[in-house]
Amino acid sequence: MVLDDLRPLRSLAQNPSLLTQPIALFKAPKAYLAAYQQPTGSRFGADAMYQGDNRPSGGQITYYYGQKEASKDTLKLHVYQGDELIRTLTLKTPKAPGFQRITWDLDRKSGDRPSRSAEKPKTERGGRSVLPGTYRLELVQGPHKSEATIEVGFDPRLEVSAAAEKEKDAALAQIDQWMDTAAQAVRQLVQSQQTAKELAADMKKEDAKGLEEKIKQSEKISESLEELIAQYLGKQDKRQGITRSPEMTVVQRLGSASSYISSRPNGVTSTETQLMDLAKKSLQDALKAQNEFFETTWKEFHKQVENWEQTRFKPTKTFNLVP
Repeated sequence: MVLDDLRPLRSLAQNPSLLTQPIALFKAPKAYLAAYQQPTGSRFGADAMYQGDNRPSGGQITYYYGQKEASKDTLKLHVYQGDELIRTLTLKTPKAPGFQRITWDLDRKSGDRPSRSAEKPKTERGGRSVLPGTYRLELVQGPHKSEATIEVGFDPRLEVSAAAEKEKDAALAQIDQWMDTAAQAVRQLVQSQQTAKELAADMKKEDAKGLEEKIKQSEKISESLEELIAQYLGKQDKRQGITRSPEMTVVQRLGSASSYISSRPNGVTSTETQLMDLAKKSLQDALKAQNEFFETTWKEFHKQVENWEQTRFKPTKTFNLVP
């Protein structure tokens, strides 16, 4: 690793005993929410054109790993804003003692995202950028812990309105909440569809008379669930190549609102407010249709097949947006 930050060396000069600790986290240099833009002129570098690498984006955090024996405990970096844990990075355990570098993308943890997978994600997803301020860092491995801080600031080359950025952050936080609600709702739909499909498959294997109607009901329920899922994610397109559905989905509307808000330098305008309203209504309509389905159709289907021994119905919930 190229040590381009002398803070760790200065800390070691003042306190050489840091090298005897299992892990030692050092105060990071100030990090900037840098803005990047393609320069005018030629788009691709070629002969007789010279260029250098930009400074790495994000927060560059240095720590010393002093354990000589391999540890089975996962190494994690926790980022706190005050007392709130806003981000956790899971790191590979170094193979040998020495200085190590961590890059934090100056982002918060994100909520879940709608998916056709019934499984919850195993790793934390990064989300929107943090606002300027001082953040507390905590490096942890098993019983060992070390703390430091990092200061985050706006890109000094730009005139940035702190009020506008705070307004954008609040709007993006709202969209994150809506997206997380959509993800939970879709997961319930996907899990229920799996139940209906497994039920139909088990009854077909039984090949017993009198089950034909229940098999048809299970397949019809699966189709109804697919229509509900499509409101969020769109219809499955099995065509090869680049395709696009003309229908606007909940996820597309939420993504569009988020994209517009993120790109505005002067805060939220009437355009973004309108996009948020459309996204909210789209999600509310999808949730309403889903709630009605589970309250009526799904309950009736459950009663009709509840005597079938292979049935495994998971609890369902009603989804509503928090005012």
